[in-house]
Amino acid sequence: MTFPDLNKFFEPRSIVVIGASNIIGKWGFTVPLNILTGGYRGRLHLINPRERIVLGLRAFPHLQFIPGEIDLAILTIPAEQVEESIRLCGRRGIPFALVISSNFAEVGKEGEEREQRLVQVAREAGIRMVGPNTMGFFSCPNRLSAMGAPFRPQRGEMGLVSQSGNLGLQLIGRGMDEGVGISRFVGSGNEADLTTADFIEFLGRDPQTKVIALYLEGIKDGRRFFETARRVSREKPIIVLKTGKTEVGARAARSHSAAIVNDAEVVATAFRQGGVIEVNTTDEVIDVARALLHLPIPGGDQVGIMTMGGGWGVVTAEVCAREGLNIPELPERLRNYFDSLLPPFWSRGNPVDLVGTARRRLQFEVIEKMIQAPEFDFLIIMGVIAGAVYSGWDVFKRFFVSVYNFVRNHFSAALVFPPTLILGIRKSLKKSRKERQTRQIKTTGGIDLSEIRDWNDKVLARRVKEMMVRYRKPIITISGSRDQLPGLARKYDLIVYDTPERASRVGARVASYGVFRKRDLPGTDIEINPDRVSQVKTLIQEFPGLIPERVAKEILALYGIPVTREKLVRSPEEAVQAARGIGYPVVLKVESPQVVHKTEAGGVKLGLDFDPAVREGFENIIRSVEQYDPHAQIRGVLVQEMVRGGVEVFAGVSRDPSFGPVLAFGLGGIFVEVLKDISLRLPPITPEEALAMITSLRGFPLLSGARGKAKTDVLKAVEILTQLSTLSLELKDLVAEIDINPLILFGEGEGAKAVDARMIRKD
Repeated sequence: MTFPDLNKFFEPRSIVVIGASNIIGKWGFTVPLNILTGGYRGRLHLINPRERIVLGLRAFPHLQFIPGEIDLAILTIPAEQVEESIRLCGRRGIPFALVISSNFAEVGKEGEEREQRLVQVAREAGIRMVGPNTMGFFSCPNRLSAMGAPFRPQRGEMGLVSQSGNLGLQLIGRGMDEGVGISRFVGSGNEADLTTADFIEFLGRDPQTKVIALYLEGIKDGRRFFETARRVSREKPIIVLKTGKTEVGARAARSHSAAIVNDAEVVATAFRQGGVIEVNTTDEVIDVARALLHLPIPGGDQVGIMTMGGGWGVVTAEVCAREGLNIPELPERLRNYFDSLLPPFWSRGNPVDLVGTARRRLQFEVIEKMIQAPEFDFLIIMGVIAGAVYSGWDVFKRFFVSVYNFVRNHFSAALVFPPTLILGIRKSLKKSRKERQTRQIKTTGGIDLSEIRDWNDKVLARRVKEMMVRYRKPIITISGSRDQLPGLARKYDLIVYDTPERASRVGARVASYGVFRKRDLPGTDIEINPDRVSQVKTLIQEFPGLIPERVAKEILALYGIPVTREKLVRSPEEAVQAARGIGYPVVLKVESPQVVHKTEAGGVKLGLDFDPAVREGFENIIRSVEQYDPHAQIRGVLVQEMVRGGVEVFAGVSRDPSFGPVLAFGLGGIFVEVLKDISLRLPPITPEEALAMITSLRGFPLLSGARGKAKTDVLKAVEILTQLSTLSLELKDLVAEIDINPLILFGEGEGAKAVDARMIRKD
């Protein structure tokens, strides 16, 4: 797989804007103005055959008059003029073109044809093209703002690719609010030539970029996207917000950016397998990006929760569970240790409820004991951020407001209160001194006044960051006030959220990425067995379209997938002889390219266990099929062993127009037809991924011995899925679809057998 070198696109030494204008509001005015005012230090050339001066610069009437090399052409001209301009750029040797112009595939069939011609022209000219129908791009390291909006992002380490320019700007603005800056941004538009996969590859190698974020409405060449994302995400996290999952969203995506609308389940599968972190909102994009930029990557999905109150802990635990995180039991050694620190009515479990304990050093000690425990991969803590309540000038403002209210409403009590307060402070300090001398921290008795300085969020931030560095695990904090979030995040560089739901979702996304990075992945290519491929070509050469069941099973057997014993016969006598050789009972099935649904046509007879039944069954099948379709070509009748017992499952391969072969596995019967209990993967897969396909089914307990049922041979199913994965890639140019239904799984260690197989040849 080859990718273009996009350095000259993102960091061009010279740029030409074709269609530059002095008319305010036109793209030809806004784009070069942003380049000029953004700090770009390269050469900028403007083309306008009707103006001598544009934006204070000399305007050239034609490309041929511009001296020197040009790295990037930006086109802000009507769609019907773009083709000829691309040809001229090719003659000048310009390697890249950014086509701002719209009115291409996003507007319908005529636009699609125009876009296809444009791609062909660009290829003939040797030009790689971004767009059309794009907002432009930013490249912050070299201060290049080639955008159609007067907007400059804060420089940072997030690379952003968006198929919508406006939504890209929203994400940039949201990031600026949260302190997340941009390294590079590109509005990829219709992606007629360069696609998201090309930009992922560049950003993966870009030293300025630490996290990659994507907004996608559709995916062109899904297989290439999947392979690129899986490779890059091993080193850099990729976050994606994908729309077009519903029919309404799909229609909007088609009209907006000419997106290819992919099957939502296949896309989600590609994201999971590729280690891409899928989020559901624009806020989540920034939340997760900021966490990944500032937190250590957790080694797993085991979360420890610490709270100052029970309700928060319950809500957080429930959200974490819904998001797929594991909440392990609190280890006994920690439970015993915390018994010595906390009141007897503390939760004694995970979440760890400090029941309002107001001793700061004790809170820090609990956090540190939890984060260093190997049972927890990361922590979510809440109730320990003081915010504006106990820190800074707000302390004095709140104090004076409280005093005013006290005096105004309870004057007599206010006169007595000061000496009482002084006495209480003296007792508190005396008690604290005694506790320090005896090295015993008591959880009752209110706040230790000697810890007042520790209640500043700066101290908390320092301690939390020290722990994260020391133990290489993330700690996510929750504040009760949304208004305080920006200040806390920026001032103390904390990863802090205002709700348990928001923190838990971010924790789940970051943890899923940590799990992916630890997983062993197969290579994206397999070693082709040419002899086996040649055998398959010979087997299917006389069968266009639907391949006969017996031939399909021969192909499965070549890949080590066990199949039923069977023989094709053409007379009742041959059927009886075949049945005797196979062994009773047997099944009879008609073989005809015109009869796809054999049972409906009366072309199947089950459980035949003696000679006369086989003769009669053969004759009945021929008679029924001839009545069902007088023109049907009957090649014969398949005599097949009758398989008893076991559990029916199905395994198959379909072909997605963008992602290519897709493996499917599920339980038979109602689980497939009604409950849609199906697991998908893109090949190739490892045995571990095959096992995950099986165990992720809602009906998996039926395979693993639930309610006293015998366990099935799940390991054999794993083997068959990995073999089917190899088959799907090795025969991707020969076979379009495979359906093994049913595949019978026998008892544990007893194997499996493909009872029926349907295979369609690729055109």
